[in-house]
Amino acid sequence: MSSASKLPKFIIAGATRSGTTTLHSALDKNPNIFTPPQKELHFFYRDADFAKGENFYSTYFKDASNTQICGEASPTYFTRGYAVGEDGSHIFRMEQDSAIRLAQSYPDMKIILSLRHPAKRAHSFFYRTVWQGHEKTKNFEQAIEEELAGTRTPEKTPICPLYLSHYKTHLEHWLSCFPRENIHILIMEEWTTSPAKTLKDIETFVGAELSGLKDEDIQQSNQGRRHVHPLLAPLTQIAPRSKIMRKLTRKLFTKQGYPDLSKDTYNKLCKIFEDDIAYIEKILGREIKVWRS
Repeated sequence: MSSASKLPKFIIAGATRSGTTTLHSALDKNPNIFTPPQKELHFFYRDADFAKGENFYSTYFKDASNTQICGEASPTYFTRGYAVGEDGSHIFRMEQDSAIRLAQSYPDMKIILSLRHPAKRAHSFFYRTVWQGHEKTKNFEQAIEEELAGTRTPEKTPICPLYLSHYKTHLEHWLSCFPRENIHILIMEEWTTSPAKTLKDIETFVGAELSGLKDEDIQQSNQGRRHVHPLLAPLTQIAPRSKIMRKLTRKLFTKQGYPDLSKDTYNKLCKIFEDDIAYIEKILGREIKVWRS
């Protein structure tokens, strides 16, 4: 793609359910940074939007001043192989996914990745899809068993909690597309305890003047929710079709928090994700104590 004056210099590319909404909201408070009001543009994820080209993409940033650094947050970019076809259907396509499109279009892009403990992220992702009406299996353990048995695969559905949280698969891909210095990796359980310091590090990473925000200025956003009663689940199936319906079902039929992740399931998932955790520790050059405790 050709250069343009108002295009992003950085992208929060994931991962879903790992604090990306909070990061987006915090960066939006910095007057030296511009992020579109609409989080999750999905430009590199959706074939139909990507085909419209850079001129279309730049319209999201048309309100930015010449002195502001632009960025966007689309955690759908994180997962290797996923895309949405022209007809809106899920496609599993390794040869041209979001990371590849981004690297080919803007090889100097700064990439921000926030990662949550993979077991807890898988659990959170599953129950979000339940209350949104996308998930037909209402039991997390059953969904995990389906994926382990091979009856639930990323080729067939994007609702694969294990695949989405196999960080080694996705990080290796990103590091094959971008140099390491262009990728800023955060651990959600760490940065949420000192968000102001993390915001300062990100501002420095993207080259923006510091906002000077304090911890109390940065509030956690998009916390998990569950149905008030299981019988209300069918009502949320129509929610994704309309913003108004999403807000209504969220307010009336859900409450904050997810069902507990059992100790047995957590320990099982920790074994499944051991290689992924070790891989992230190797990249960071340190032990992730909050994931090991």
